[in-house]
Amino acid sequence: MSVSDLLLASLNPATRLAAEKQLDEASKQPGFLSHLLSLPLNKSNPPEVRTAASIYFKNTVKRRWSPDEEDFPINDTDKGAVRAELVPAMLALSKSGADKSDRLARPQLAESLAIVAGEDYPDRWPTLMEQLTSSFSETDYNVNVGVLEAAHAVCAPWKSQVRSDRLFSTINAVVGVLGTPLLGMFRHVTGILLGGGATGLPEEQHRVLAQTLHLLLCLYEDLVDQDIPPVFEDSVPEFFGVSGGDDGLFLKILAWNPEALKGDPEEPTPTPVHNAHQVIFEIAELFVLKYNELFETRMPAFVQAVWEMVGRMGPEVREDGVFAQSVRFLSVTVKSGLHTQLFSQESTLQGLFTRIVLPSVPLRQHEVEQFEDDPLEYIRRDLGSGSAASAGSGAVEVTGRRGAATDLLRALMGVGLEAQITAMVNQAVETLVAKYKSGEGGEEAWMHKDTGVYLLSAVAARGSTMQHGVTSTNIHVNVVQFFLDHVAGDLQAPAGSIHPILQVDAIRFVHMFRNQFTKEQLLPVLRLLVTHLSSKDYVCSAYAAIAIERILFIKNGGKLLFAQADIHDFANDILSALFTVIESGGTPQKIAENDYLMKCIMRVILTARQTLTPNYLTVLTKLVNILGAISQNPSNPNFNQYTFESISALMRFVCSSNPQLVEQFEGQLFGPFTVIIQQDVDQFIPYVFQILAQMLEIHTNTVPPAYSSLVGILFTPAVWQQRGNVPALVRLIKAFISKDPNSVDVRTVLAVVQQRLIPSRVNDVYGFELLEILLANLPVETLGPLFNGILVTVMTRLQANKTPAFSYGFMHFACAAMASRAEGMGPDFFIGAVESVQPGLWTQLLTHVILPEVPRTQLRDQKVVSVGLTRLLVQSQHSVQAPAANVWPRVLEAILGLYTSPAALAKSSTESATGDDVVTAIDYEEAGAGYQAGYSRLAASEGGKTDLASYVQDPRQYLVEQLGAALQDSSKPIRQLLAQVEPGKLNQLTTAGLTI
Repeated sequence: MSVSDLLLASLNPATRLAAEKQLDEASKQPGFLSHLLSLPLNKSNPPEVRTAASIYFKNTVKRRWSPDEEDFPINDTDKGAVRAELVPAMLALSKSGADKSDRLARPQLAESLAIVAGEDYPDRWPTLMEQLTSSFSETDYNVNVGVLEAAHAVCAPWKSQVRSDRLFSTINAVVGVLGTPLLGMFRHVTGILLGGGATGLPEEQHRVLAQTLHLLLCLYEDLVDQDIPPVFEDSVPEFFGVSGGDDGLFLKILAWNPEALKGDPEEPTPTPVHNAHQVIFEIAELFVLKYNELFETRMPAFVQAVWEMVGRMGPEVREDGVFAQSVRFLSVTVKSGLHTQLFSQESTLQGLFTRIVLPSVPLRQHEVEQFEDDPLEYIRRDLGSGSAASAGSGAVEVTGRRGAATDLLRALMGVGLEAQITAMVNQAVETLVAKYKSGEGGEEAWMHKDTGVYLLSAVAARGSTMQHGVTSTNIHVNVVQFFLDHVAGDLQAPAGSIHPILQVDAIRFVHMFRNQFTKEQLLPVLRLLVTHLSSKDYVCSAYAAIAIERILFIKNGGKLLFAQADIHDFANDILSALFTVIESGGTPQKIAENDYLMKCIMRVILTARQTLTPNYLTVLTKLVNILGAISQNPSNPNFNQYTFESISALMRFVCSSNPQLVEQFEGQLFGPFTVIIQQDVDQFIPYVFQILAQMLEIHTNTVPPAYSSLVGILFTPAVWQQRGNVPALVRLIKAFISKDPNSVDVRTVLAVVQQRLIPSRVNDVYGFELLEILLANLPVETLGPLFNGILVTVMTRLQANKTPAFSYGFMHFACAAMASRAEGMGPDFFIGAVESVQPGLWTQLLTHVILPEVPRTQLRDQKVVSVGLTRLLVQSQHSVQAPAANVWPRVLEAILGLYTSPAALAKSSTESATGDDVVTAIDYEEAGAGYQAGYSRLAASEGGKTDLASYVQDPRQYLVEQLGAALQDSSKPIRQLLAQVEPGKLNQLTTAGLTI
C-alpha cells in the first residue's frame, strides 16, 4: 500500500491499527518525511489524505526530531531536507486561492515548524528568519499571513520559557531581522484598515488584511514578552498613544469594527477584529505586569476603552474571548496595586459591579441549550471557569464571561475592598432570591436564583484549587448558613420539582465548599448525592459523581476524612448507579466519554476497600465488560486509566485477606487481556502487564503455568519498541524473578539490561531495578560470573553519557549490592567486581560518583543507602586499606548527613503509612499526573520495593551497633579512622540520642 492508502486506512477504525503499524515502519525509511510533506501540497490528493498527512508529519516531527530521541531519530540528511522544504510548503498552502484542505494543513505545518525551530534555530538553521522575511509579498497578503503564522509559531513558545542568556540572544537575533519589517508592515496595514483604504475591497481581501493585523499583534506580543527590545520601546508612544495627544494605534484599533467584517452574529467563531482586540488587551496586561513605567500614564485611557467596549458588546459567543481578556486586563491592573485609588472610589466600584459583573453572570440561552444538548462540555466549561476555579493561588486561566467577572470581583477584594464588594453582592443576591421566590420572569424565574448562588459563591471563596475546592472563605460570608437557607432545599427537592440547573447549582455548591462542612454534615449530603446519580439529567448525574469523588478525597490532618466504614452501607448503591450510567452509552466512544464517572468508581473502591468483598464479583464483571467494550476503540485516556486502576484496586483489597480469590480475577481478566495483547491495543498493553504482575505477585506459590507462556512475549524486540511498555515490562519481569528466579533466563534479562536499558537516558532507571531484583534473588554462583559484563556496561555509560539520574541510580545500585547479606555477596564482592574492570577504579567511583550522590538520597531510599555504606565501613577489608581508607571518614560523614539534616530529622508523614493507605490516597490531578502518553503507572498495582536491607529496622541504630562492634576488632584500624571524622559530625549522633 502507498503512504496515501495507509493514511486513509488509518482513519478507518477497522483498519487503523494495521495501517498505523505500517506507517510507523515506513516512517523509519530515508526520505519519508519529505514524501509525507509533499502530500498536502498535491491538490489531486483527497482532502482526507492531505489533512492526515500534515497531522502525521507533525506527530512524527514531534516524536523523533529531538537529538535525545533514542528510538529511530530522524537522520541529519532528512532533517536538512525538511528544513529546506518546510517554509516553502507553508507558503504554498497560503497563496491566494487556497482551499479548505490548505487551511486545515497549514496549522499542522506551522506547529511542525515551531518544533523544528525550537530544536534547530539558530544553530542548525541560522537562515530561518531571513527566509521568512524575504518571503513577504507586496501584492498577496495571503502569503503574508502564511509568513506571519510561521513566525508566530516559532516565537510564541518563548513566552513560557525560562529567562536565559541564550533565549535573549535568540530573541535579539530575530528582532534584528524581523523587527523593522514587522513594524513597517504594521504601519502599512493599519494605514489601509483605519484610514479608509479598505473601503470597497472585496470581503475576502478585507478579511485577510484584518487577519494580517491580528498576526502582527501576536508577533508584537511574542517579541516583547520576555523583555522589550529598543526598537519596540522607541515606538511605545506610536502604539500606546500620548496623554493629551494622539490616541495611538492600539486604541484606534480597539475603536475599529467595520461593518464589512462583522459577519454573522450567530457564528460562534470570533472575527479577525475580535481576535485583534483580544491580543491588544493581552499586550496591555503584559505592560501592566512588566513595563508599567512605560504604560502608567496610558492606563486610564485603556480602562476607558474597556468601559466603552463592554458597553457596546452583545451576548454573542464570539465576543466572549475579547470580553474575558478585557476584563482580565482590569483585574490585573487592580491586582497590581498601582492604581488602587482609582478603583476604590464608590462610584467606580458600583459602576464596575453593575455594568460589567452583574450582566456577565446570568446564563445565556446558548449555555442553557448546551446544558441539554452537550452536557459534558457544559460540565467541563463550568469546572474550568466556575467561581471556584479562579480563586486564590490555584487559579486557572479565565475564559468565560462568568469566570472573568469572578476574577474581577476577587481582584477588587484582594486589594482591601472585600467588605464593600461583599455588601454589593449580598444586596444583589437578596434581590435575586426574592425575584425567584416571587416568580418574576415566569418559567425563567429560576435564572435569578442561579445567578444569585453563583455570585455568592464567587465572593465567598478566597482560596481555592481545582483538586481541593475552596480552602479559605470570605469572613463576611457564612457559607454553611447560606447553604442551609437557600441551597439545601434544592439538593433535597424531588426530580422535576425545580429546574435541573438549580439542582446542579446545589451539587456544585457542595462540591465547591466541601471543606467548609464537617464530616457529620457531609454524611447525609453524600446520601443525597447518591440519589442524584440516577437523575435523568446528565449534568446532574455527572456532577453528583464529581462531588462524591472529591468529598471522598477530603483530607484532615493529612489523612482521608472518610474511611470504608463510613460508606459501607451505600458504596454498592453508588457503584451500581454509576455503572448504569456508563453502560447506557452503548458504543465504545460513548461509554468512555465521561471519565468523571469512572473516576468516581475508582474513588469508591479505594475508599470502601475490603467491604466490597461480598459483592466484588458483580463489580469486577461490570468493569471487565466495560474494558471489553472500550478496548475495541480506545478513545479517552483518562477513562482508560481509571478503569484499570479500579480493577487493580479491587483486586488489591479483595485479595489482601484471601489471596486465593486472585484465581477469580484471572478467570475474568485473562480473556480480555489475551485479546488486547493479540490485537496489540498499544494504549492498554502497559496496564495489562502491570495487572498481570500484580496477580502473579499475589500467588503464594511458584509461577502458575498460565503465566509461563508470557515469558516468550516479554523478550520479543517488538514489545520493547513501544516506549510506554518498558516500565510495565520491567515490572512484570521483576514479578517473575521474585516468584521464581528460574522462570526466566538470566542471560536474556541481562541482555535487555545491557543493550536496551542501561544505555538509554530514558530507561536506565529500569535497568538498575532489574539488576537489584537479580541481586535479591540469584545466588552469587549464578550472578558472579556475569557481574563483570554488567559493570563494563555501566562504566561505559558513566564515561560516555553520565546524567544526574544515572549517577543516582548507580549509587543506589552499589549500596544495594553492598547491603546484600546473601552468601558471597557484600561490599568486597562488589568492590572486587569493580576492580576487575580496572584496578583502582573503585576509589574513583566512590569519591566522584557515589558520595556526591548520597546527599540527594530520597527518603524511601535512605535505609538501603545507609546500610550499604555502613557495611562498606565495617565489613570490607578493602575499605580500610589505602587508598580507599583515605575516603573512609567521608563515607561515615555522608551517612551521618542522611540523618542529621533538618529534613531527615523531621518525621515524614508517609513513614508510618501502610501501602494500602498510600494507594487509597492517590490523586492524579494532585500529583500532576493524570494520563501520560508515554507510560501510565497503576498506583494500586504497585508491590513492595526491592529491599536488600530488609533485615534492618532502624538504620541509625544499625550504624551505631556495627561501628561499636568494629571497634572491638583489633585487626581493623576503625578507631584511627574515626578520629579523622569531624568531631561535630559525630556529636550530632549524640544529639539524636545515639552513641557509639
